[in-house]
Amino acid sequence: MHEDTQSFDAGHLRLSRRQRQAWLGGAPVKLGGRAFDLLCVLVDQGDALLHKHELLDRVWPHLVVEENNLHTQIKALRQALGASVLATVPGRGYRFTPQRDGALAPAAPPAVAAAAAAAPTLPSIPLLGRDADAAALRERLRPGCCVTLAGPAGVGKTALAQWVAAETAAPLIDLMPVQDAALLPGLVGQSLGVSTAGPAPLRALAQGLRDRAGGLVIDNAEHLVADVAALVQAVLADAPGLWVLVTSQVPLHLGRESVLRLAPLPLPAADANLRVAAASPAVQLFVDTVRRLDRRFELGSPNVDAVVRLCRDLDGLPLALRLAAARVPLLGLQAVLAQLQSQPARLLAGGPRDAAPRHASLHAALDWSVNLLAPSEQAVLARLGVLPGPFTLELAAAAAADASLDEWSVVEALATLVDRSLLEVHDTEPVRYLLLDSVRTHARSRLGTTGQLATVCGRVADLMQQRFRAEGERNPVALARLCADAGRPAEALDHWLRAADRAADASRLGEVEHHLTQALELLRRPPLADDPGRLRQRVDLLLRLGSIVGLTRGLAADVTDAVYLEVQELTRAPDLAEARFIALFNRTFTTTMRLRSEVAESLLPELADLAQRLDDPRLHLQHEHAVYSTVMLYGQLEASLAAAESGYRRYRPADSAWHCRHFAGHDPGVCAAGHATLSAWLLGRFGQAQQWSQVLVQQLQVCDHPPSRIIGGSVKAWLGVFERDVDTVRRWAGEWHQTCRRAGMPAWTHNYAMLEAWAEAHHPTAPDASAVDRIGEAYARALALGTRFRMPSYHTLWVDALLTHGRVDEGLQQAEACLQATRAQREVMVLPWLLVVRAGLHRLGGDLRQAAADLQAAWREARMMRASALELRAALALAQLRLQQGEPIGAELPAALQAFGPDERAADLDAARTLLPPPGRAATHARHTR
Repeated sequence: MHEDTQSFDAGHLRLSRRQRQAWLGGAPVKLGGRAFDLLCVLVDQGDALLHKHELLDRVWPHLVVEENNLHTQIKALRQALGASVLATVPGRGYRFTPQRDGALAPAAPPAVAAAAAAAPTLPSIPLLGRDADAAALRERLRPGCCVTLAGPAGVGKTALAQWVAAETAAPLIDLMPVQDAALLPGLVGQSLGVSTAGPAPLRALAQGLRDRAGGLVIDNAEHLVADVAALVQAVLADAPGLWVLVTSQVPLHLGRESVLRLAPLPLPAADANLRVAAASPAVQLFVDTVRRLDRRFELGSPNVDAVVRLCRDLDGLPLALRLAAARVPLLGLQAVLAQLQSQPARLLAGGPRDAAPRHASLHAALDWSVNLLAPSEQAVLARLGVLPGPFTLELAAAAAADASLDEWSVVEALATLVDRSLLEVHDTEPVRYLLLDSVRTHARSRLGTTGQLATVCGRVADLMQQRFRAEGERNPVALARLCADAGRPAEALDHWLRAADRAADASRLGEVEHHLTQALELLRRPPLADDPGRLRQRVDLLLRLGSIVGLTRGLAADVTDAVYLEVQELTRAPDLAEARFIALFNRTFTTTMRLRSEVAESLLPELADLAQRLDDPRLHLQHEHAVYSTVMLYGQLEASLAAAESGYRRYRPADSAWHCRHFAGHDPGVCAAGHATLSAWLLGRFGQAQQWSQVLVQQLQVCDHPPSRIIGGSVKAWLGVFERDVDTVRRWAGEWHQTCRRAGMPAWTHNYAMLEAWAEAHHPTAPDASAVDRIGEAYARALALGTRFRMPSYHTLWVDALLTHGRVDEGLQQAEACLQATRAQREVMVLPWLLVVRAGLHRLGGDLRQAAADLQAAWREARMMRASALELRAALALAQLRLQQGEPIGAELPAALQAFGPDERAADLDAARTLLPPPGRAATHARHTR
């Protein structure tokens, strides 16, 4: 807490919080309320740095205000108390700067300040994401040297140059508005205080700088590059104590020039977790920009995937990141992502009002760059926009060469584009070239305005198809796009389907989803949509897509339900009855997963009628599939086991591919064996569970469908969780977690991440405490996908890990949230286990009465469901708790043991049997328990 009055030595600065008054040198200082509050916060922090976001939160609590409010109050403090009262750390925040004796630090003498400004050294805190570039500049900015920052439009050259100028007190000259090269010597002379009067301004400038030390920053030199090169050469020849920093999209090509090419900011991997993503410079810049406009925004598990994807889609280009981030407070992340795909030019516009025109939008920045090219070079760049990257010189020539541009002209244009940072070259054999996505999009848009898009795309597509026929097809995705743009939709459709098949063979399900979606878009538009023969193809593709998105995004996702709803609308004709059954079945699944049971129930009558009329054994099997996939979670274990066993008897391996293609994306034989395994174990039939577990392993060995194996593997991992067999969980979860990531199955990736982290948190010799938070992170990501069904089981994994690592308060909080979701969703199967875990938390926290109450409730819930394994676990824990308190074991444990035959074996059974008295003491024990 603040003292009422906080004084500084010898009448310099004194504050009274009660009077809300400040005195400087004994004289009162007039400060506004917010400025006074800001001063108090800064004084309390001592000389520690306070981030601007923290200042906003502490000075304007519970309010959302613009950042310029902070700047206004900072300015007011400096005007009232002196400029030196606050130190600014660019991009970070502010600190209070008294001397050690408490007096305000005086401003540095002008001579000292000038000398410090002349030193070509850089500060210790670099710009966000530019640590390596700042270090490189530190090494290169030496007297007598010229450094050129080169790179594509929007990469951050100006920002880094402005920072260097501010920190070294070097004058900065922006050449963007300068079109007359004759003005250059006068502009430089004026900024350095040197006269350039006379017939030879450049010579006068060079002579006037002969004894000068320090630096000069010239920004945006690409349109006057030859003249700037002559000026720099003349100045450095006569003034060896100067250094010059130039920003340009093309180097000056001077002998003493050092070129530092700025690349886009480093990006995280597409599947990066929260910790890795938060360390990425591109993500940091994006998040920082959003927070400048909305301090409530935080990077977290629910949004990290969207932020990573957006940063990657923008190539890590700083200007694009800032422009997109500026839209997030208004539109939200998902809408920004969608607009980036549909309207990138409109999205990446609307920069700050005080920004240079070229920074008002990414399109404007690229227009500035392209307009500096010769007409032939502009034509080549526009035509290269149709090429997938990286591309060869042969493809570049096919796209760009025509009657007016021969192949040699194209080669020369490529060299210019590389030099001007518009085209990257990869040192491979053969050499390949690459356009950034932003440059490619801009180039394609310019080509579209010329009316040449279809012609160029057709020319490149023909060449690629010729090469592929001779060498084997390599890039059907590129061909699909080219054929679509060339006005050949039927060919494009064939290539999209071929691309989907190839991605499916490689188990890259995310790519399969994308390719099928593109194919369906063609089938939804004329002329293919008007062809009656294409209706069945569209229905078949929708059913295939539904299976894929059910795996990649989860059965609860909006897009999954929308796919099957579209099939339902298209299949009213009698000859499409089977397809309609498949759509209705899967909509039953999706609506159940979305907790819309009333919709699911409304579909059942027609589903039953279709199954009866079609009388197909495969459809009867799927009906049982639906039963055992749902009733277990609602506590109907006997029904679940019976349906799973019946389903496995009906299962025919020859039908596996058909089932996997249409019904929830996995093999019903694997699913039946898995559900029989878990149902038998929960019923306490451990021997039967082990038999079904062996059947499941056999099914997984012969099944060549990766998603089915992933689902079956999760059953083995869950069996390990129930049996507290950490090695089993680690083995199965560790193997399939990586498979899910490679396959592009985020829902299952997050599920396996939770299972794997649970095993790491429960490692018998080296439990990993950080794994607990990884479970929570993966759980939040899974919820962000829209999934709710079955999530209480995974939530309980998290609570269990919190218990293991003694985090009682957090564990109880999560247990309560999980308990509410479990009851709301009627997934009662997890309830006994959750109550046992919560009892452990209460026991660890010292509340033994509540622990006993939870265990008794768990025992009752499990007994009602005949979940004998969970009943035994609750009764065992309750008996152990009573013994700890010196009380009798009670009746629950003997009652639980009655469900097990003498031949059943399990760890809980062995432990329970050791607690019961020998047979001769049974009567005494019974008296104690009454």
